[in-house]
Amino acid sequence: MSKHNNAIQRALVSHWDSLRDNIRRLNSGIQYQPSDGYSLFQLDYAKSNDTTAVFNVGPVVINLPERGDHVAANLFVVADCTLSFDVQAYKADKRLVSSAYATHVGYFRLGSTQLQHVYGVHYDFDVVRPAHPVFHAQFASMVMKLEPHVREHFNITLESDDRVKHMLQNVRLPSAQLDFFSLVVQLAADHLMWEQSGPTERAAFDDILKLDEGIIGASQACPQLRAGAAVPCHRALHWYARQQQAVAPAQ
Repeated sequence: MSKHNNAIQRALVSHWDSLRDNIRRLNSGIQYQPSDGYSLFQLDYAKSNDTTAVFNVGPVVINLPERGDHVAANLFVVADCTLSFDVQAYKADKRLVSSAYATHVGYFRLGSTQLQHVYGVHYDFDVVRPAHPVFHAQFASMVMKLEPHVREHFNITLESDDRVKHMLQNVRLPSAQLDFFSLVVQLAADHLMWEQSGPTERAAFDDILKLDEGIIGASQACPQLRAGAAVPCHRALHWYARQQQAVAPAQ
């Protein structure tokens, strides 16, 4: 096992601490369970080696308001993720270059009588299976997988209301790379910013975007996206591998 895997873990923890500090500038009341980076980013020793460091991230529950102009923090977002990094890139020049990820997310709204599951999705990276967008989002109910973490960390005993379970779940939407860090940036954008955010909040959000440039995406692992970047073009057609190149997954 490369000693650089542990160094990557320390770098991720440092990135997470800085990200939280900047998000507090948008809203100081945001809660994370767990909050400690070393609890959050666990090195997967069985899957990691001298070329790839694989981390299990979470599950983490993030409690925040539904909209940037709301006072009540009635939204609970649970993320359970994996995130892989190129060890050689970090060894060469301390770059955090991601090579794979999977992000499972459940949104739960605290109502007056029910804990409502209002959005469930997994974001994935797939360069193997035919007709799968390289980066994609796919709806799914996360009640069984993720709701227990909301109840455990925030002592919620209300009845469940799953509003996602009947949604069509084999629609794969081409997306950006929504790894764990990208997800947190999206949460800040969707739920902490609004039309009347002031100069302080806008500066904080710009700093969040600047900070997250320290995590480099996995597009380099995808031939058609590299070609698209050279065109330059990243329309959805580049998210699909040409079928002559596709390889069926191992059974």
